[in-house]
This record gives sequence, C-alpha cells and structure tokens, in this order.
Amino acid sequence: MLTTLLLAAMLLQAVESQQTAVPQSETTSTQQHVTMYVYCVDRSTGTVLLDGQELAKIDRNRIFGVRLSPGQHRMELRSTPASPPLIFNVDAGKTYYVREERHLGEVGQSSSAIIGTLGWVQDLTLVTETAQKDIKKKDGTWRVQPTKDSDIKNHEIVFVPSLNDVIK
Repeated sequence: MLTTLLLAAMLLQAVESQQTAVPQSETTSTQQHVTMYVYCVDRSTGTVLLDGQELAKIDRNRIFGVRLSPGQHRMELRSTPASPPLIFNVDAGKTYYVREERHLGEVGQSSSAIIGTLGWVQDLTLVTETAQKDIKKKDGTWRVQPTKDSDIKNHEIVFVPSLNDVIK
C-alpha cells in the first residue's frame, strides 16, 4: 500500500509539472527575434513596408525600431519617386540598422528626373559602420529623434526606441 501511495504521489507530481511547464517552442520563439532600427537623416519621407505590411511613416531625423523573425525579408519605401526594395537576411539575437536616404541616381521615367534619367532617388540601405555617426553626433547629441507614436502603423512589431538603447 505504501508503494501504491508513493507511486500515485510521483505520478501526480509529474502531471502537475507538465501542466505548468512552458513548451520549448514558446520559450525559444520569444528569444529568437532580431532588432532592427530604421532611420532617416535627410529630407526624405515615406512609409516603410516589411514583407508587404506597413510598418511606420519615416520622416527627416526620425528613427523607429522593429522586432522581426530571423531569415529573409523584403523592405520597401512607399514614396515618390518609388524606391527599389531592399532584400536582406538577418540572424537571431543581432541588431541591424537601415538608413533611408535620398541621393542623385538613375530614375528611369520618373517625373523627378533632372537631366535625362538622372534625378532624386530614395533608397533603403542596410548599414553597419556608419549607423553610429549617422544617429549620434561627435559631441554626443542625437541627430535623430524617436518617431512619433502616431506615425506607427503596426504596433505589434514596431516600437518607439529609447535612444540610449539604439547605440551602445
């Protein structure tokens, strides 16, 4: 009888621990994300899309953060003139920076052509080395400010960053 009671107690303990345990897929999925900061330091504006979904409006000297899954993604800037998409791969646990910028380039049939097919082009660029100097001036003041909450279109993955978290 003592053996039966011990066996029943062990079985009950095993069942209780299974009910309170978090499945491994849930714990790893919350830890398996990528942080990306999207910023603009010139006069460009537009709406940033990730994999076809609107993220946020980007404005001059603004920055916003995105939490995304590892793997391949497609980022686009809805603006005038239209910009080519940025296709990139990201790894879990890493931080990436995307700069939105306007420069002279090949614009094709765009109405913003200045001479022939040369005109203003807006691009999204994955950057690493230049992000820190783009975001923070040499004197320690910030070149960019967090985007306005009202400019965020997808609050599930887009966040207003603390500037101290952007550059460490």
